[in-house]
Amino acid sequence: PAHAAGAVAVVVKIGTKETKLANGFTYTAVQPSLTISKITPNSGPIAGGTDVVITGTHFAANPSVLFGGKAATHVQFVNETTIKAKAPAHAAGAVAVVVKIGTKEAKLANGFTYNQPK
Repeated sequence: PAHAAGAVAVVVKIGTKETKLANGFTYTAVQPSLTISKITPNSGPIAGGTDVVITGTHFAANPSVLFGGKAATHVQFVNETTIKAKAPAHAAGAVAVVVKIGTKEAKLANGFTYNQPK
């Protein structure tokens, strides 16, 4: 059954007899998943330097952001739904954007497109 996080006793009853194991089971709180819903703007030059706003859910302090596997700079946690960052240089094409916070990560496939200069 559902409970708040923490240890609970486990009781086994057979007929009139029962045995109890104190702290026999521990419920843990489920941490919500990170999500990325939008990158604004979602494209920029291959030289990098584009200031982007990443919108999503369950963001927290000290995030890291990757564009196609390359670390973004000037990463700033704004609030639970917003992170700001500067896109690094990368070869032309669409890349995944990944936000990592602790052991959790969210990925937006083809979230940012690098354009060749004209």
